Amino acid sequence: MPTLALLFALAGCAPQGAHSGRLLSALSEEPLVAHRVQAKAVTSPQISCQVRETLTDGLGEFHFDDLCPEPYVLSSGEAAWVVAGDTDVDGTVQSAMSVDYAVWLAPPAPGVFRVAGQEIQALRTFSPVSQETVLGGTATVRYPEIKPLRAPTIAPGGYL
Repeated sequence: MPTLALLFALAGCAPQGAHSGRLLSALSEEPLVAHRVQAKAVTSPQISCQVRETLTDGLGEFHFDDLCPEPYVLSSGEAAWVVAGDTDVDGTVQSAMSVDYAVWLAPPAPGVFRVAGQEIQALRTFSPVSQETVLGGTATVRYPEIKPLRAPTIAPGGYL
């Protein structure tokens, strides 16, 4: 065991922090199973401390038990998924509580998309899209300038 501590000291990182959490789909609140989770050090000059990665289990739970004493930012290791909310992780703390994180399926580019389950599908639009500010507010809405002949349908449980 002293040899392992010496190796970490030579590498510049002596793991001391731990963090546990659970990834949930923001739309369905179902756990994300076998989903890659990354903890990226914010400022670490040590290569051995820069990134930690793990997979969620069957309940969407994950655990990092080898964080260096650095600030980390939690993110999804999967393309098109974004972790919402406070994603700061303190690598100096042995966190005893698990944190639930809402994860959104994010479109890869601007446009109109249909989301069903864990799939995202781009929908073609043949009309220019206009944007207007809602009367009396700051929110904006987008809409096609030309009414389509056939509108795509969104199945129950799906989102546009």
